[in-house]
Amino acid sequence: MNLKEIKKNPGFRFILKFLVIFLGLNFFHDLFIGVTAPGGLYFPFLEENLNYVAWIRHSILWGSMHLSGLFGYESYIDGPFHLRSVTGPGVQMVYSCIGLGIMSFWAGFVLAHELNWKKKLFWTMLGLAVIWIINCFRVSVILAATVNRWNPSKYLDHHDTFNIVAYIFLFILILLFVRKEGLHKTPEIKEPAPEV
Repeated sequence: MNLKEIKKNPGFRFILKFLVIFLGLNFFHDLFIGVTAPGGLYFPFLEENLNYVAWIRHSILWGSMHLSGLFGYESYIDGPFHLRSVTGPGVQMVYSCIGLGIMSFWAGFVLAHELNWKKKLFWTMLGLAVIWIINCFRVSVILAATVNRWNPSKYLDHHDTFNIVAYIFLFILILLFVRKEGLHKTPEIKEPAPEV
């Protein structure tokens, strides 16, 4: 197989596009976090007006606050990083808790496919919503554990647990995506017309 055949291979093109999008998004998130945190190269305009990372974190804290309330744990958002129970204990959500890496993975997977933009937008938003909901559940469970003085970190790491659960759900979404979009079917190869 020569280089031209490799470049024409749809599997190779998909993997290359996936890696570029996934790694590019990861790099961009890290860069953005770096320039919106005071100290070093810092852009206050970005931090104050376009800080999508802070918006995602706040939305997860907001969702977790309401979810915790449904289970009888009244809480409030305390500053940009904390969800606190009205009884005192709380949860701190740092950058590594937001799930930007797994979000980048899903976006890279969907965007690397040859689909129209409406389908790409639908599937990307669906996966991001699933990740967001799982993260809200995680923060709510950690808050409940903190309030009840359980020690879940004695038995498991909540970051690893979140990643495992999120990737299981993404794997299910990938199966649905492949079946729904007909990507599991091999394209029909047309026989060349007979020469006359």
